[in-house]
Amino acid sequence: MKSITYIFDLKLIALALSCFFATPAKAEILLSRHSEVVFNCAQDGPTAYFCTNLKVSNPDIILKLPRFERRKISTYVDAFRIMPSLTNLTSNTIRVAKVRLTLWDQSEISHDFIINQKLIPNSTSDTKLSYLIRSDVPAQAALYSGLTSISKKSSYNQIILELIEVKYKK
Repeated sequence: MKSITYIFDLKLIALALSCFFATPAKAEILLSRHSEVVFNCAQDGPTAYFCTNLKVSNPDIILKLPRFERRKISTYVDAFRIMPSLTNLTSNTIRVAKVRLTLWDQSEISHDFIINQKLIPNSTSDTKLSYLIRSDVPAQAALYSGLTSISKKSSYNQIILELIEVKYKK
């Protein structure tokens, strides 16, 4: 058990050091497409994860945003069809995961996505099932407004993906 903890500690230290020594090409990373949203996550203990949008060697899990589409539901209702994906680079099979989407300049606005798929090592979740963020739902109004602004400005670098929870097959 000590050796596993030691390996986790070494991974976390390597991840932290890679963040400090990374030299960005620009002061701000501009993403013009939703498919460029990528977060690399390293396991930090048995249930916690550290995710960053910087390139990391040997991440445990990779989060992406392959599905981000504007939809017209009716004459008065617009929506976004959205779903993150998860790539399992661990040696364990994932049963379910919870991913949180937050907006950079509005951290109080977030939405949790459940990825309820069996993901064997080196596989990626599909986005057939996705979430609908509607303009006419009061609880989703702030998130819908933020996503609309991001979409119009093509400022996808404002999206943050966090890995909240992962349950592995026993």
